Amino acid sequence: MSSFFKSILIPVDFTVNTEVAVKQAIELACTNGSTIHLVHVTKPKALWKVIRIINLFRSRPNEYYYPKKVKSKLQEWKHVIEEAVLDCKVNTYIKEGNVCAKIRDAAREIKPQLIIIG
Repeated sequence: MSSFFKSILIPVDFTVNTEVAVKQAIELACTNGSTIHLVHVTKPKALWKVIRIINLFRSRPNEYYYPKKVKSKLQEWKHVIEEAVLDCKVNTYIKEGNVCAKIRDAAREIKPQLIIIG
């Protein structure tokens, strides 16, 4: 299959699903001016406080991707994609709330030609 998508949306959860979706996007992206949009949805801030307390109590502070780490992980994926696809722009978004609703909202706003869900 030839590469021809100019706008691709990838919901990112930092699991192996993200890796699979990014590899597919790299294969399907145009090599002359495509845009790949990475969207990560975090839990509401109040819930993160509870998770942090529980993890500290369980001595597992690094079990989850806290919101402050999300931005750096998205930047890592952005760099990987830009290195792999010539003339590709990568936009990153961090949304807070219900995963399905926020991905749907992002798709309506961005209007990508393709959404790759791992």
